[in-house]
Amino acid sequence: MTGADLLALALRERGVEFVTTLCGNGLNPFYLACRDANIRLVDCRNEQAAAYMADAYARLTRRVGVCAVSSGIAHVEKPLKWASTYCARSSSLGSDAIREPARGISAEQAC
Repeated sequence: MTGADLLALALRERGVEFVTTLCGNGLNPFYLACRDANIRLVDCRNEQAAAYMADAYARLTRRVGVCAVSSGIAHVEKPLKWASTYCARSSSLGSDAIREPARGISAEQAC
């Protein structure tokens, strides 16, 4: 069992039905874990759309909205969105790429 598997199972236990995302290199293990946990993936055109969709879902349903993005510009754009969700007291969760550190791609981070 990997960290991605544990994360997907924890999300499923908390009632998460889908994750908004922009497909990226570091997310493949998480995508496979979501498939195994029966969590639907909603691919978006860009990182901002994924973050706003997760936030809108959280605000409208009072449940946790989850957004997963890879690397690059996502690390610059997503914190701006999470700042506004924090100020609005929205229950959104953001996750960056999940890879084994030995591969040197990126480390796990959570907002």
